[in-house]
Amino acid sequence: MISQNIPNYKYGDLLQGLDGIEKYLGLKAGQAVFLNEYCISSESFPDLSEPGDWVLDDTWSSMYPLPLAGKTSSLLALFVPPSLSDYLVRLELISKNANIIETQLDGNIRDRYYPNGSVIGQLQETVSDQINNKLRGKTFIPSFVTRDIEQYALSSNGKTLIPRSASIDFNSKSFLRRKSMEEGFPMAPGIIIEPSEGITSALERLNDVSSINNFPEGLPVWLKFSTAAGGGTLLLDKISSDAIETWVYDFIKNASNGYKTQIIEDDVKTFQNIPPSLHRDLVLEFDINSLPDTKILENFGFQAIVGDQDITYLGATKQMTKDGEYIGGETLSYNEDQYLREQILPEILPVFKSYWQEGYRGIMGIDAVVAKQKRGCKVYILEANCRMTAATPLLGITQKLKALTNTENLCGRLSTFEIPIQNQQGNEAMKDIFTVLDKNLYGTKYQTGILPFMADVFPHRQNIRTAKVRCVLVGEDSKEVSVLEKNISQTLKL
Repeated sequence: MISQNIPNYKYGDLLQGLDGIEKYLGLKAGQAVFLNEYCISSESFPDLSEPGDWVLDDTWSSMYPLPLAGKTSSLLALFVPPSLSDYLVRLELISKNANIIETQLDGNIRDRYYPNGSVIGQLQETVSDQINNKLRGKTFIPSFVTRDIEQYALSSNGKTLIPRSASIDFNSKSFLRRKSMEEGFPMAPGIIIEPSEGITSALERLNDVSSINNFPEGLPVWLKFSTAAGGGTLLLDKISSDAIETWVYDFIKNASNGYKTQIIEDDVKTFQNIPPSLHRDLVLEFDINSLPDTKILENFGFQAIVGDQDITYLGATKQMTKDGEYIGGETLSYNEDQYLREQILPEILPVFKSYWQEGYRGIMGIDAVVAKQKRGCKVYILEANCRMTAATPLLGITQKLKALTNTENLCGRLSTFEIPIQNQQGNEAMKDIFTVLDKNLYGTKYQTGILPFMADVFPHRQNIRTAKVRCVLVGEDSKEVSVLEKNISQTLKL
């Protein structure tokens, strides 16, 4: 139901982590249960669809909110190495009494498939009554509302903040484009291809859009699978029905979200053979960087909490992408932050408001680029992520460190490293990671360095002699962080 009211806009921060988010959402202290994961059952396919190898490689995703863990709200995780949580406690990023509920106490999962590699899967099958009682009557705030989470919440006399159907719609790329068509958000020209429309007919409409905008022939176009949780995009230099159909077929064929059961039978060999029930909207969008007289200056991610009465703006980060995939981010300097608040944020707030009016409640990120054109700079909205994003812990960690060190001259960059280890899994593997990073570890001697906050120390990795570690590189400014990143990369190659 669309609200005709006007929300209150406020500035906020992540200094209180998940407890602060709980408050911004208008929930009572201790009511919220947060969860981030991508390994889900086949019941939600293809509305929450990702390539299976990507999901299995992200078994550690439930650690994302760890540096935001609070004392009143609950954080559900598969497993958190004690040495990692102890490190974050020493840095005062989280409390010693942080309310973290693990569903796999030693991290020794049988495999990475659903339900073994899933927090909610473990919750449904193996978790003790003691944990279940802690979650009774709570409000669940997962990154994606799945059938499994809805069922668990219902069985425990609780609820999800928004229903599953709304979670799917709000995270859909076609939902944002439809809202843009209605309300005039600044987006790159493009079209939506509904499942009932033929690809050939859609490409004719795309040509019409190109002609109306006086674009030269052959501009690259982004192809997006509407409901993919992340990724699900491809840059097409040459547009054709065959190229689109081939990519969509391959994407759906390989998108399993980490469950073993094959959704598409072996005899489904082509796009035309895909069952109608599995087709979803596609989005075709002209590549902004290829538009005439256009150069992208920066890519930003804006973070806010959308509550019942208020939209609380938390801040923004720079985004680093490769082939349309998010690979990292960096916080802003004071001057950059002020520029965004004054010049760019007014273009972004109407999108937050539109989703609020449609009934969305929760954490929300909006990606946008600032592009230089002949008539000046222009903002283009890329996508809306109605969930916690990778930038959320980056923003939270950096804001907390600024407060703890009482300085504005601090830059944080989200990066991922492959760290060599001796022990294969669990807390012993995490200890190995700290040993390798010791000389560059943040908080040991200097207020610069690498701050790990999540690590893949689960079994069944492709290479058990290394562990993927996501961290925030901390320095006085971007230049210092770049030097630190280069030094760490060189050290790991030795």
